[in-house]
This record gives sequence, structure tokens and C-alpha cells, in this order.
Amino acid sequence: MRAGRKWVTTRIGWRNLKPGDRVLAIEKGMGLAKGERQVEIGEIEIISAQPATLADRPESDAMAEGFPGWPWSRFVARYCAAFRCDPQSAPTRIEFRPLYKPCPMARERMKTWTPSL
Repeated sequence: MRAGRKWVTTRIGWRNLKPGDRVLAIEKGMGLAKGERQVEIGEIEIISAQPATLADRPESDAMAEGFPGWPWSRFVARYCAAFRCDPQSAPTRIEFRPLYKPCPMARERMKTWTPSL
């Protein structure tokens, strides 16, 4: 996200978002250790937010989620394992645009980054 190469996220819940809403993107919102604080990335504007069955989403959503080179099925397997759901579940597909300037250092790291399970 910091490199500006992610413009879709998948969330369980978040059904109240509407196009035009602005939210603060953070690195980690749950599972913070005692004394650990949220790290803000920047403000984003919601383009669309709607339930979408994982199994029915297009292959291109893997890239949009920030996983270049992954087939969508690999993303779905990872997501379902992490959130204990199945490919027929319909979490909220949130498309957004950043209102902050992407970080040049993050963009450089993305050139050599390979996501893994």
C-alpha cells in the first residue's frame, strides 16, 4: 500500500462504507502487543465497497490486492486460511484510492518483493 501498488482490499464486515467515504489506513489494527501503537499509512478515499464472493472475483484482483504474479486462487486459499472462511463466502471488496503520496523507498522494495504464504 505504501508503494501505491494496492488499490483493493478484502474485509469481513465493513458493509457501511460508501463511495466518497474517507478512512485512515493503518498497518495493523488488531493483535497489537501491550504498549504497541498503530502505525498510520495515510488517508484513503473509498471508490466502491460491496460484498463479493471470493470464488467469483476476477484473476486481476490478486494484483489489485497487492500480490503481483499470484493467481487469484492462491490469494483465496491464503485469505480463507487466515480468516477461517471458504471460497463461497462474500466479504466486502473495497476499492480505494490513496490520498497520500506513495513512499519512494517502498516502491523500490516492491521491485524485488515476492509475496509468500
